[in-house]
Amino acid sequence: MPRTEGPPLRTGLREARQRAGLSQQQLAEAAGVTRQTVAGLESGAYGPTVAVALRLASALGVGVEDLFWLAEDRQVQAQWASAAPRPAGAERATRVHVAEVAGRWLAWPIPADRTMSVAADGLVPVASQGPVADAGVPVQLLRPPDGLRHTVVVAGCEPALALLAQHAFRGGSRGFGRALWAEMPNSAAIEAVAAGRCHVAAVHGVEYPGAAFDLGLGSPVAPPAACRVFHLARSRQGWIFDRRLAFRGAGDLAEGRLRLVNRQPGSGARALVDRALAAAGVDGARIPGYERVAGGHLELAAAIAGGAADIGVGVESAAAAHGLGFLPLQEEGCDLWVPRAHCDLPAVAELLAALGDGGFQADLAAAAPYDTAETGGEWTPPGG
Repeated sequence: MPRTEGPPLRTGLREARQRAGLSQQQLAEAAGVTRQTVAGLESGAYGPTVAVALRLASALGVGVEDLFWLAEDRQVQAQWASAAPRPAGAERATRVHVAEVAGRWLAWPIPADRTMSVAADGLVPVASQGPVADAGVPVQLLRPPDGLRHTVVVAGCEPALALLAQHAFRGGSRGFGRALWAEMPNSAAIEAVAAGRCHVAAVHGVEYPGAAFDLGLGSPVAPPAACRVFHLARSRQGWIFDRRLAFRGAGDLAEGRLRLVNRQPGSGARALVDRALAAAGVDGARIPGYERVAGGHLELAAAIAGGAADIGVGVESAAAAHGLGFLPLQEEGCDLWVPRAHCDLPAVAELLAALGDGGFQADLAAAAPYDTAETGGEWTPPGG
């Protein structure tokens, strides 16, 4: 049926079919239509008749409204998942990722450097200020909410999370859902999982089997009793630097010649920088770039590789990814803290299944310097 004038018709048919593990031909046969009809509807070339929409919904076990809807009919009330400055181009709507966590919709602004490479889940109307954490905001969805509900939100700064998501949701025996990586330091990830703003927190620097752990955050931290803890991998964290430098340690920063790129306060890397400088008797305030902050390990390494800085502290995998020099400061584990209430959600279960898969573990060990001997294992607290 050709489209008529009016609000644009949106479709989630392709996503629903892929979640069901069906080809276009298989869906066509189940719904009693042609493969060309399925292909045309998925591409948006035309809209369905009522009969065809009902047949497709029945074959996929979903509601018609999850397959086809008018653009103006898909607005939800969400909360900003984090604070952020008012985005550039604020005369336009803010592009966001959207996911449902613990029964509420959350929205994350898409960074400006990913504007043309990442598809938005929704749009937030033009506002006079930037996102304010936990503030309510209307979101016009660009995808069906059924697909967004099968999103696992993972908070943390570990680069291996991207590879884990690829293995969990690339299709085959798995592929039901998707992962949204909310990149943030240790302290923010711990806060996010405690506040119900993510399904999984990736936390560095916890050493077991003690009951409380010093993550360099100023006080001991323990996984909440409501969380299960799964081992992701062990790696080293240390100085990342341009290989052309004859760098020997924190003392080399005393002269003020080297430009530092740092991590956020509350991150394990920032705590390592401060401890190393204090041990060497170096005043961080006198180091060029001490207040310059990179949002994650890969961003930090990219700044050094691009010549914007000379040195920083991050994980060894980030240095290897950019061919940079690395001087270790400590070995540490990275673990996934998962509230028990989330463990049986389909997308979370997919992520955990991939974590224990030998294919992922072999790929991770080959991709970067990670120790995967304990990957996929679960930590049991003393007396648990």
